[in-house]
Amino acid sequence: MKKLVIITLLLMYSLTSIGQIKSTRNTTETDRNFVVLEIGTGTWCSLCQGAAMGVEDMIQEGLDVAVIEYHYDDDYANTASNSRLIDYYDVPGYPSSFFDGVLPFYGGYNDISLYFQYLPLYEERINIPSPFELVTNIQPTGDDNFNVSVTVTDLDNYQGTDLKLHVVLTESNIPEAWQNQTELDYVCRDMIPDQYGTSLDFSSQNTQLVDLEINIPYELANCEIVTFVQNNGTKEILQATKTCMITTGMEEMSSFDNKLKLYPNPFNDFTSLSYYLEKEIQIKIAIRDLSGRIVTNLLDEKQLAGEHTLKWDAKDSMGNLVNRGIYFCTFTMRYKATTIKLIVQ
Repeated sequence: MKKLVIITLLLMYSLTSIGQIKSTRNTTETDRNFVVLEIGTGTWCSLCQGAAMGVEDMIQEGLDVAVIEYHYDDDYANTASNSRLIDYYDVPGYPSSFFDGVLPFYGGYNDISLYFQYLPLYEERINIPSPFELVTNIQPTGDDNFNVSVTVTDLDNYQGTDLKLHVVLTESNIPEAWQNQTELDYVCRDMIPDQYGTSLDFSSQNTQLVDLEINIPYELANCEIVTFVQNNGTKEILQATKTCMITTGMEEMSSFDNKLKLYPNPFNDFTSLSYYLEKEIQIKIAIRDLSGRIVTNLLDEKQLAGEHTLKWDAKDSMGNLVNRGIYFCTFTMRYKATTIKLIVQ
């Protein structure tokens, strides 16, 4: 029996007093990079599909949102996600969604997207300027290990105390049959150094540098690092960054890139990918859309050294023709990766 009851009677959201405050921009404040959307969910939850679909629609619409899904009481739950849901937010049921920590929305649907319920909450937060500048730099240190360097600058002599910097590793495109869905996205895999974050103190200086080490044993192309500054007392998230690991922090494969060919591009019906492997290696090749979502997997196997050719017929994993536009072909070998832009006409 679940410790917390799924909300089934009523969809509702409540605006906290902090979330309702309209900030007046000071000259030293800056734009908000992302709105952080934290969602309590579980594969057993019969109403959580609406939250997942709502997130998908927000990403497809190009909204500046950084999503973290904390799982409870399933195979994807962990110490960090349990702590955020139970100890910190004290969620009343599932799904529970929190915009920048202060605008909650409780409840969901099993077959209808929550996009139109989420949108006004996102719009309220994205228009509030931030008193902090946040810069994240990620570099590989060997095998699956990375250094995450975060620079936090107090631009406006912020008066709040008990500030925390949180660094979260999420994974998407996880194959999982749950309810009427086929995959999981933005799953919280880890919080670094832990769920309590790193304390920030600007009493003597307006800039702080935080260096953290992280191990990522997952496919990097599916992972993001979300960093955010949160007032631990009021729960308001004040600034955030989001970094996709496919584009940042991975070793370049210059020798592979030089032997990689794509023709034709742009294309209508199909394109051919030709590449040369210097040794036998496990290789994954996937087509992704602009949001990073996998459209189809072309290859996931160990291949011998030598020349290889692969064709893509502009169809998704269900055999449907994709829409015209820009796509990306990602080649992943262990923690090394490279990406080619494709244009479907």
